[in-house]
Amino acid sequence: MFGNGGLDALFQRELSRQQTWDRLASSLQDGQSAYVVDEIQRFGVLMPNWLSEFIIALAVVTQKSRECDLQISLIVPERFVALCKKLTSLPVIPYNRKNNLQLLDSAALVREAMIDKLYLLPHSFSSAYFAFKTGVAHCRGISAEQRNQFLTEKVPEEISTKTEHLSKEYSAVLECRYIEPSAWTGVDVEKHPHFGGYAVLCPGAGDDTKRWTGFEELVKIWADQNFVILGDDSEVRIAKKIGQRLPHRVVNLTGQTSLEEAATIIAGASVVISNDSGLMQIASYCGTPVVSIFGGSSPSWRRPLGKNNKVITSLDAPCRFCFKKECAKKNFECLVSILPEDVIGAAMEIKRDTGGLNSI
Repeated sequence: MFGNGGLDALFQRELSRQQTWDRLASSLQDGQSAYVVDEIQRFGVLMPNWLSEFIIALAVVTQKSRECDLQISLIVPERFVALCKKLTSLPVIPYNRKNNLQLLDSAALVREAMIDKLYLLPHSFSSAYFAFKTGVAHCRGISAEQRNQFLTEKVPEEISTKTEHLSKEYSAVLECRYIEPSAWTGVDVEKHPHFGGYAVLCPGAGDDTKRWTGFEELVKIWADQNFVILGDDSEVRIAKKIGQRLPHRVVNLTGQTSLEEAATIIAGASVVISNDSGLMQIASYCGTPVVSIFGGSSPSWRRPLGKNNKVITSLDAPCRFCFKKECAKKNFECLVSILPEDVIGAAMEIKRDTGGLNSI
C-alpha cells in the first residue's frame, strides 16, 4: 500500500511526465520542429538493437518520411541490414560496434553520407558515444546523465515509460507527429511462393515470462489448418515438440531461415500467432493479421501495429504485465490460464474480419 507521501510522489511524477508531453506536442503543432530545414537537409536515425523495438522504430521513421520531404538514412545494426532492405526503400548505413575499430569504421560511413542531424533511438551510452565519433553537429536523444555530454538536443527521460506505446517515445525523439499504432496500414513485402495461406506460429520469446507454451495443443485442436513454425536457433528445442507427429500439415523451419526469409513467409500468412517477439512486430509491420499473446510484458507498451490484430492476455492473473524475466510465483499463471481454444477463436475471428487475407 502507498502512504500519503508515496501517492504524492506518484502524482507529481505523472504530472511532470504529462507536462513534458504537452510541451513536446506544442512544439510539434502544425508540423513544426525544433530544427531549421534550410540549415539541416540530411537526417540519420540510429536504429534500436532489439528486433521488436527496431520494427516499431521503422514504422515511425517510415511515417515521418511519408509526411515530410526529407532525406533520411537509417543507421542499422549489421544483423538487421538485409531485413531492413526487404522492408523499406530508405537508404541504409550498416552499423557495427563489436569492437572499437568496427565502431570507427561505421562512424566513417555516416560521415561519408554527409548527415547533418542524428536521431538516437537507443538509450545507451555507447550509442551517444558513436554519434560523437561520427562528428555530426546535431544529435538528439533521450537524456541520461552519462551521455548528455554527447547530445546537443536532450529529450526529457520522463517520456520513456512502459505504460504507453513505444512508438510515442520514438515520435518524440524523431520530432514527428504521434499517430496511434492502430493507424498503421502496413507495407507491401514480397511473399514466399510456397507458404501462402499457412498460419505462422512464433513460439519463441526473450524471457520465460513471455513464452506461452500452448502451441502444441493448438495444432492438435485446429485440425483443418496448415502451419509453419518460425524462430531462431535458440528456439529449436521449443519448436521441436510442436506438431512433430503431424508432418503433413506442420512445417518446422525454426533456425532454418534468415530474418528476411521469415518476413516473406509472414507476409503471405493467413494469420500469425505469436508471443511478444520481434516476429510478431514484423507481421504487424507487413499488415498480416496477428494474434499476439502477452503474459509478463504489456500490450500497452508494445502491442502490434495496425488494426489487423487481436491481443490475448490472462483476464484473471493479478501478476500479469510484471516485466520480470522470471516468474516470482514459479507457476506462470498469466500464461497457463490462456487456453488454446481462445487463441484459435481469436485467429478464426480475425481471418473472418480481414476477409480471408492471404488465405489459400
